[in-house]
Amino acid sequence: TINVNDDSNPHFIDSPFFSGNVVIRVKNFAGITPEKGKMPIHSSEYFGTKRRLFSIQVSGRFKHEYSGGDVVFGAEFLQKVSPPTGSWIAIKFANLIDPALETDIYANQPWLFSPCLAAMNIVNVQPAVHPVKNAAPADIVIKPTSGSLMYSPLTAKFAYEISAPAKSITTSPTPDQLLGEWEWGGFNELNEDNTLLLSDLRDDPPFPQDGITERRRYFGKAQNRKEIVFTPDYIYNMEIFAPFMDFNTFDLTLGLNINVMPYLKDQPIRIIMKSKSKNIPFYVVEYALVDPNNPEEDSFEMERKEPTDRDRLLDTRYNVENVNDDEEGKSDSPKLPLSISELIILTICLVGVQFTWSVEIAYGTPVLLELGLPKSLTALVWLAGPLS
Repeated sequence: TINVNDDSNPHFIDSPFFSGNVVIRVKNFAGITPEKGKMPIHSSEYFGTKRRLFSIQVSGRFKHEYSGGDVVFGAEFLQKVSPPTGSWIAIKFANLIDPALETDIYANQPWLFSPCLAAMNIVNVQPAVHPVKNAAPADIVIKPTSGSLMYSPLTAKFAYEISAPAKSITTSPTPDQLLGEWEWGGFNELNEDNTLLLSDLRDDPPFPQDGITERRRYFGKAQNRKEIVFTPDYIYNMEIFAPFMDFNTFDLTLGLNINVMPYLKDQPIRIIMKSKSKNIPFYVVEYALVDPNNPEEDSFEMERKEPTDRDRLLDTRYNVENVNDDEEGKSDSPKLPLSISELIILTICLVGVQFTWSVEIAYGTPVLLELGLPKSLTALVWLAGPLS
């Protein structure tokens, strides 16, 4: 647990693969804090009049070299989810915003990832001064597992990890030495400066140094991502934010408001940056809804949680697992009512049907007459449709 919205005091993370300062912002935050009994920071001057609902800002260094196409950012889950009807429409909409997005929301461990350079709202690259420390061998590949973070644990020799407020780290090299002084917080925001991304490769960069849209569009193409190599010699300051996801409630707003918690089966949302080829996680940000009266208990207890009535209803509704079937194949469990968004998705196809019939009725008879059909027989043609 980190102190949300304390954006002048980052949280430091260090592993055999990545070192970084992390700040999490959530608008109108009403969650828990690391210190028991301490009131949360409700918001930050950062939000101001912006439409953003959350922000993840990381200032970090990779401890090995990775290609621009290998570093991806997104989310993945421990167990299957129950996507609502018409989820493919939302995926298509997301692909319009980020054409490089890849996803499999129907997998046993669903995921969606996009190349980091195409996904991030802000990228700012600065030269590093001190060398990185405690790096694992560069040839390590981590295999998927059913563990808590879906990654096989490293051997004790390389199982090195730090997660603590940056100001509490006093051993050398300190976070400031590794990553430079944290300059942001409140009204002082991270700004795009991608000058060093392509400085070693070409004198005439394909996008301006502050060109966010141009940079995202350029790295949306796989061949362009091959030109970039993330190295330990640079500090990569990155930020992603959005106006459609409220992590206080897990409400998703894309024209319509949908609470995604039932579809996730009470799983937390894990935001991850990782190496796609080696399956190495660089950092993980987990959002979980907890009971304010019992904050120590996560809302998702995979190992010992028994199915609830709500789980059984969801399983029946989405045909994941019909747990109440009797001998005749029927279920006595009540069905959850469809939401407004689901009703719209189920009926929107009728708009296309109505449009098609309108065109046919308007132009059908004139075309038949033009082809030489007598007027007296046009009624028989229209009657043939329902009869057939």
